[in-house]
Formats: sequence, structure tokens, C-alpha cells
Amino acid sequence: MLTEILLDFTLIGAEWILWILLGLSLLSIAVAVERAIFYGRGSRGSTSRTIVSLLRSGDCDAALDLARESKGFLSNVMRSGLESLSKGPEAVESVLASELARTRGEYDRYLAILATIGANAPFIGLFGTCLGIIRAFADLAAAGGTGGPDVVMAGISEALVATAVGLGVAIPAVILFNFFARWQRRLVQQTTSAGQALLALLKAETPADPAGDAKADVAAQPGG
Repeated sequence: MLTEILLDFTLIGAEWILWILLGLSLLSIAVAVERAIFYGRGSRGSTSRTIVSLLRSGDCDAALDLARESKGFLSNVMRSGLESLSKGPEAVESVLASELARTRGEYDRYLAILATIGANAPFIGLFGTCLGIIRAFADLAAAGGTGGPDVVMAGISEALVATAVGLGVAIPAVILFNFFARWQRRLVQQTTSAGQALLALLKAETPADPAGDAKADVAAQPGG
């Protein structure tokens, strides 16, 4: 009973699998275009380099003004850190880490779709292949085994098309995912470098604690 129901379902053919793969292909293209626009807005190299240069020269006010005027991965993170300068190096470090994690989450958005399509499209195509082969054998059985190769050609060709389309959808999705992942890593590295420059500047400008130095001197004296 169950076998007959499943067999009737599989005999529908693999054309609907091809429509699913076409939809996944369009979805991956839409995600890639959206992410390319979003990443492009957030990776203005000249602005990022200028902010890093200002930080290394010690001009935090100019760096903050530029970060407020621009939008992007590095600008968003550094703006939060520069606005927390009065709280001290430890607070700035925590703010930078928190803002980096939040901004990175925004750049991770929708990339899972590309990864999922790249990982599963070949299996969907393989499923279509199985349906095509089942249909080919069913056509051969309906012909009483006397139809020759012509009877099964349609089903086998349909099966091969499903396999090819599945790979054709998966390969670009994987390439796009790796492209955006590398782009994001580069932005994170640039922002981390800028954050380290800011923290180094703050720690160099932080005055030593006179009371702590006096206590250390007393402790170092004999009998102290």
C-alpha cells in the first residue's frame, strides 16, 4: 500500500525538482546582490585608512568626527569606542569588543542562506536523479521490456539534467559564500587593528597612579 503510494508520487517525475532548484538559484542571486550592496557601503577603504591614520597620530577628535560622518564596519565600531574615551581603556576595550560582535552579526546576516543552498542543492539534484531513473524503469516496465533504449531515454536524460542543475546551483552559492566570508574577515582585521591602535594610544596616555607608586616604594624599603 505505502509502496504503491510512494511509487505514484515518484512517477510524477523530476520537473518539480528543477523548479525548486531554479527558485534556489534566484534566491542565491538575490542574497548575493543584497550582500554586495551592503558590504560595499560598509567597506570604504579611504575612510577606514584615514581613521586609522588619525588614531595612530593621536588625533582622536578628528577620528571621531570622521567616524560620525561615515557609515561602515570600521566606522561603526570605532565611533562607539571613541565616544567612550572618558571611561578609560578597559571600558573602551569592552565597548569595542561588544560593538565588533554586534556589527559582525549584521554582516553575517543571510550568508547562512548561501551556505545552505551550496550544501544541499547537489542532494536535491540527486533526488531528482533518483526520480528520473525510477520513471525510466517504470516506462520500461510499462512497455513490457520490449521498447528498447528509446523507452528509458526520457527518464534518464531528465535525471541527468537534475544532477547538472543541482551542481550548477550549488557551485556559485559556495563561491559567493566564501567570497563574502573573506570580505568580512578583511573588515574584521582592519577594525581590530584600528581598535588596538586606539587602546595603545589610551594606555600610553593614561597617567600612572601616584598613590600606587608610593605604596610600591614603601613596600620595597627594608622593613616595609
